[in-house]
Amino acid sequence: DSKVRTLLKELEAGGSAPSAIPIAVSSKDVAEALAAFETWKLKGRIGMPAWYWASTQQAHLPCIIKQMNRDGSLELGKCPPDAGVLHGRGDPKLVKPREVEDWFVPAMPSVPEADLGKVYVAIGDFDGAEWGQEYMSLETGDLV
Repeated sequence: DSKVRTLLKELEAGGSAPSAIPIAVSSKDVAEALAAFETWKLKGRIGMPAWYWASTQQAHLPCIIKQMNRDGSLELGKCPPDAGVLHGRGDPKLVKPREVEDWFVPAMPSVPEADLGKVYVAIGDFDGAEWGQEYMSLETGDLV
């Protein structure tokens, strides 16, 4: 939660922090994003990868939050997400976020060989913010 708030505040300030994306957003945009984030949390964090503590197995099991039931319990899906239901009425107190690479941002699609002439791969890091707002920042391996 704090990382999301920090990023949005950095963006609102015009991307002044080195970790921020070099774009500016309005206070209204930040307020709307924070409200949407809070709503998502209240509705059960649908779609979030998680760990569920299964007391019968004495283990944390990977899962995806599928929905919040009317009684506040969570329907938890097995991993991969299309593998069925892990628990139909999971206790939210036994669910913790699970970091999954590329969950917030989809993975970069692979580029077909026929399109390689149209795509450039960054061979080094470039901090465009040092040159001005109109420059993008790149990391090694980024596709342009």
